Amino acid sequence: MQSVVVPGGRRSWVAYVLTPQGTRFVLKLSFPHPDATREAEALRLFGASAVQVIDDAPDLCALLLAQVGEGDALSDTIWAPAQRAACGAEELARLWSAPDRPWPSVQERCACWPAWLAHACGQSAGDRFARLLARPDAPVVLLHGDPHAGNLLRDGETWKWIDPLPMTGPPAADVGRLVASTIAQTSSVDVMQQTIADGAQAGGCPVNEVLLWTAATAVADGQPHVAAQLLQR
Repeated sequence: MQSVVVPGGRRSWVAYVLTPQGTRFVLKLSFPHPDATREAEALRLFGASAVQVIDDAPDLCALLLAQVGEGDALSDTIWAPAQRAACGAEELARLWSAPDRPWPSVQERCACWPAWLAHACGQSAGDRFARLLARPDAPVVLLHGDPHAGNLLRDGETWKWIDPLPMTGPPAADVGRLVASTIAQTSSVDVMQQTIADGAQAGGCPVNEVLLWTAATAVADGQPHVAAQLLQR
């Protein structure tokens, strides 16, 4: 073992491993929870868009992963938020696919979000998001589930996603999560709006849907002021 990655995430412990043959891997041990048992399967389904799974032990919530480049994340770039969102959304679009079997749904995971958004931004905002969440004709793909800018790592000339929380839902849900992570440190509504527009375009999603998902995600992340700025514009 070479070194322990600090932090390794809120629910996992991560270390770099060097084999006697000189090959480098990443060992991830997660606290037992349902998402951990589905992570390896999701990464394999994501194919070249995600880090390679070398081996896994579901009963131990353990993963042995290929090491991705030097570990530089999209969040480490000096790019403007809109450029980060566009890059990440393009990579998400390569990752999405039709679900091959039943998975947890974004509707199940986010059932409380309309009420949270209503509390932060008014009942009208909550109702709009509730209608979006319940749309029967919405496109459904296997989502990454937690595509913040720190979970996309540069691997040479390409990018690889790590740490998915796989679920099914509309692509705009993933793009909204990505955008929320890229605008968390800005106070400019103009920058926020441009980031949403560029992320939506790159991900092939309606801007109004990405706007609502971004606002709802910001509230869920404990940043209701971001949602209020977006929806009061």
